[in-house]
Amino acid sequence: MNKNPIINAAKKSFIALKNPYQSVVKVFPEALNHFEKENTNYHYIGVKNKKHIPRSLLEKLTKNGNYLLHTLDAYSLGGRAVDITLKNPISGKPMTGSSSGTAINVLVGINDLGIGTDGGGSVLAPAMSVNLFGFISNLIEEEHVKQFVNRSTDNISFTVSIGYITRNFQEMQRALTATFPELQLLVKNAKRLSIFTLDEQNSTSELTTALKNEKVTSLPHLDIYGHRDPLITFLEHT
Repeated sequence: MNKNPIINAAKKSFIALKNPYQSVVKVFPEALNHFEKENTNYHYIGVKNKKHIPRSLLEKLTKNGNYLLHTLDAYSLGGRAVDITLKNPISGKPMTGSSSGTAINVLVGINDLGIGTDGGGSVLAPAMSVNLFGFISNLIEEEHVKQFVNRSTDNISFTVSIGYITRNFQEMQRALTATFPELQLLVKNAKRLSIFTLDEQNSTSELTTALKNEKVTSLPHLDIYGHRDPLITFLEHT
């Protein structure tokens, strides 16, 4: 692999402009100009083409992690779980949505970090479908995303979370450190860990055994194929 960062960045833009999987909406090849600065290791970002992801997040990632906006990414129509317009590069079947293009562009090496939105698996599922790392948190630009309230097909209102997709865990750590620089500080008054299990689940795992003094809460058995309200309540307590 070529160690020259300028050549590697240029190759990423060549692939994006070629757009072999129709996963790119727009390319910003001028990002390559930033590599004129010596001794700076830049990383490329692909962003799901949605208004939920604010410019302030990109500016934070640039400032704290030397990330550069490289592409706007395609996503499945209507935010559906299956994107019939894009193909999974691994299986050749319809790509998992809705952050489908974002995951593809990370997989094929166009971007180092993909940023998507997730209201029910739209970041995590595409990442898993192509063996990538996925992470979501409602703490990422929390105040911004609160203004966008969506309603599901079964009439449940929800607010999406912003999430990240990367090829390796080190890149994910880099992105999260840039997003939450305060995590680098020593947290002296951290909250105690609460572990939640189901009634039928054996809670005497290695984790709970190692943390003998921590609180373990057992919740009623949940039917994952039933109505979603109990599942939402369960997640709110974890």
